[in-house]
Amino acid sequence: MSRVDVVILGAVIVVMGCATTPKEEAQPASRLSRPERPIVQPRVHVVTLDARTPARALGSELAARATELGVAGPTAFVWGDVSPAPSGAPRIEIRAGNTSVHGFLIPSAHEVDMGQLAPGIHNVVMVGCDDRGLYGSHPSGPGRHRIEFGAADGELEREAREIFGFVSLMPGDVSEGVTSGQVLSLLKELPSRVRYAVMALPS
Repeated sequence: MSRVDVVILGAVIVVMGCATTPKEEAQPASRLSRPERPIVQPRVHVVTLDARTPARALGSELAARATELGVAGPTAFVWGDVSPAPSGAPRIEIRAGNTSVHGFLIPSAHEVDMGQLAPGIHNVVMVGCDDRGLYGSHPSGPGRHRIEFGAADGELEREAREIFGFVSLMPGDVSEGVTSGQVLSLLKELPSRVRYAVMALPS
């Protein structure tokens, strides 16, 4: 093959490649990439409280809101690391002053089920509140300890992953002078010391 033939052959290959390129790019309509559907964020129901309202009224305020939303049976407000989201549980945001807490209203909630909302839970701490902050106690142990917030070491973080907190704001568990704004700011920090927290609402 002469040098001229080689040049002509090369030119033909280039032209054929250019001619076939559009055909290779053409795709059937069914195989064209479709735009992704936008992710629809779940609705969050907002409950706004007067920050000066006594903390003891927080549970009844949430219970009334749960009734308005059609949440049936005994109800619990749950917040913290609960995943996956509990089935049939409306998302809720409680606001009081400059503080807000996001969580769920669990329908037909029973105490025996509350430790099963996330894997790896092995213990529970009963949480109350007074004018100095939150305190915790074990259901089967005497005494109580102050729950301090701040930097946590690795051991404390590991222990927190295995505990859930059962919060009570009944008259005997919360000081009279504590307001909803004060207690809500404390409850917002509680998931740094437990995996998640549960507050049973009055029926």
